[in-house]
Amino acid sequence: GSEFDTVLILIPEQISPVVTRQLLYTGITRSRKKVVIFGSMPMIRQAVQTSVEPRSNLQAVLDRE
Repeated sequence: GSEFDTVLILIPEQISPVVTRQLLYTGITRSRKKVVIFGSMPMIRQAVQTSVEPRSNLQAVLDRE
C-alpha cells in the first residue's frame, strides 16, 4: 500500500461506525516516520475497541451450488 512520511489521523468527536481499530491500524502502518492522532482519548479508546467483522459471500455462493 501507499506510504507517507507523516500521517495525520483525525478522530471525530462523536461515535462513527467507520472509526475502527482497522482504520487506525491502516493509518498508523502507512507512516514511515511520524503519526499524529487528533482526538479525545475516550473516542480513540472507542475506536480501538471497535472491530469490523470481515464479510464474505463465500458461504452464500457455496450454498447455491
